[in-house]
Amino acid sequence: MFPVAGVVPDEETAKAIALAVAIPIWGKDQVNSELPLRAGLKGNVWTVIGTPHLRGGQTGGELIIQLDKRTGAILSFLHTQ
Repeated sequence: MFPVAGVVPDEETAKAIALAVAIPIWGKDQVNSELPLRAGLKGNVWTVIGTPHLRGGQTGGELIIQLDKRTGAILSFLHTQ
């Protein structure tokens, strides 16, 4: 049984879960370079996006992780170029 507000009830929870997922995949240095994270809810899906910064004169990519609000399941994760 899931909580009424869902396993991922708010923006801070979504960002914390995204960090826990992103660091083993892309590494702590890469993920930290994309802070702060932004999160938005559309329907039942949280989308967490990193903040791209200039690196070597070019804007870097950003991590994007989608989570199911109700179950907490990771729906997708990717990193743009």
